[in-house]
Amino acid sequence: KADGTGPFKLEQWVPDNNVTLIRNDAYHVDSEPKAAKLAFYTMTEESARLSAIRTGEIDFTTISAKSTKLLDGKADVNIIPYQSLEYSYVGFNNANAPLDNEKVRQALSLATDREAILKIVWNGEGLVTGPVAPSMGDWAIDVQAQDLYKTNVEKAKALLAEAGLADGFDITITTASTYPDMVDTAQLLQQQWKEIGVNATIKQIEWGEYVDTWSNKTADILIGRNTSGIDPDRALNYFFSSTGSANVWNFSNQAYDDLVAKGLGTTDEAERKKVYAEAQEMLINLSPNLFLVSPKNYVAVRKDISGYTPYPHNASDYNNVEKK
Repeated sequence: KADGTGPFKLEQWVPDNNVTLIRNDAYHVDSEPKAAKLAFYTMTEESARLSAIRTGEIDFTTISAKSTKLLDGKADVNIIPYQSLEYSYVGFNNANAPLDNEKVRQALSLATDREAILKIVWNGEGLVTGPVAPSMGDWAIDVQAQDLYKTNVEKAKALLAEAGLADGFDITITTASTYPDMVDTAQLLQQQWKEIGVNATIKQIEWGEYVDTWSNKTADILIGRNTSGIDPDRALNYFFSSTGSANVWNFSNQAYDDLVAKGLGTTDEAERKKVYAEAQEMLINLSPNLFLVSPKNYVAVRKDISGYTPYPHNASDYNNVEKK
């Protein structure tokens, strides 16, 4: 931490380039951290990270599921997988027609084949998810039991007809060109939704414009990724309550707000789990977002590095990392 209370102290920060940390010799745990220095470099292009890990220019890097195959069998690199707290999603602007109609959002959920997205976009390396990622254990509900997760084109068409859109509609899906998984997801949804008469145009934008679009609520449909955090309040309150700081979906439901407020104020863990289970079911039914896949994350690590084990709640624990 920058204030010197954690295992490392900040030595240098070059915005958009690198951060260098040095060992805090006053850290309260004896013999930790083992490394004298950690340097983190900003490398947005995966091809650059792959090249750097191969040559030994860097010792760690995150990689995508598809890139694991490019490093398979490389004698001096280990690939460490772990189930993440992240999830991919389809975000709807709930204020804009026809997405302001709950039946339309539900129809799009029924027309979405999440298993196909898992298989094609993520190489099957992950889990179909709700708003609370499965790696959070029994805080997460079994989404496969939810009716809206069972792909049903005919039922989806019936819901569109009830919404006065029997012939379907045109819509734009906005996604970040920076992330191949988001682009691939958008393309699959375009194909899947066409079966119910929804004609989607894909708009790819650069990351800076994407962030502005997210915060300014200017897209009808946005493909993205979030993290559940380490407490369900983040996944359910922060992103979806009427006053949630990251509720950029123009979604508001008083019954839902009351439920997540109750969850935040409940101290009994078993009761809290019941409240948040009900909130997840309500959110899936209201469908302000569609929740898709919680992918595995992958870290490529040079084999002369020891003492590193990533966990969903703390993938950046470097206290026991050493380099031979």
